[in-house]
Amino acid sequence: MTIGTAKFELFTKDEGAFVEKPDMETQIIEAMKTGSTMKIEGKSTRGTATSDVYSLNGLSDALDRAAKECSG
Repeated sequence: MTIGTAKFELFTKDEGAFVEKPDMETQIIEAMKTGSTMKIEGKSTRGTATSDVYSLNGLSDALDRAAKECSG
């Protein structure tokens, strides 16, 4: 996964992707807050390369709102 100039290695299990070390989650979220796009690249077990780009516009506002709503 690439966010701006930051690169993160993920591993997959079933239908999800995860970081090896939980402390990396904070670094990813901080990069997502300041980045404009997130690019995910991977390869299937059959060797098919896949690449997707996602917009991060509005993510900071959404995270702030979720934190406020869930702080109850």
